[in-house]
Amino acid sequence: DYDKVHGSELVKTLTTYLNESCATEATAAALYIHRNTLRYRLSKVAVITGRDFGDADQRFQLELACRAWVVLQALEAT
Repeated sequence: DYDKVHGSELVKTLTTYLNESCATEATAAALYIHRNTLRYRLSKVAVITGRDFGDADQRFQLELACRAWVVLQALEAT
């Protein structure tokens, strides 16, 4: 919902970050953004969700949510 309201790409950023095994350099390169932009976006995600990326269980929950989001996006496109 935050992305829709603010025209941001936080879910895409988080999904890419998790897919890149939480590697900031690889994520920034994949998204074609600066490392500082990535860090800013991830801090926004952490504040909005209240999740700690350092906690493996919370990271797993975020990954499941991102995968569900991808499926929902695919279903809406059809």
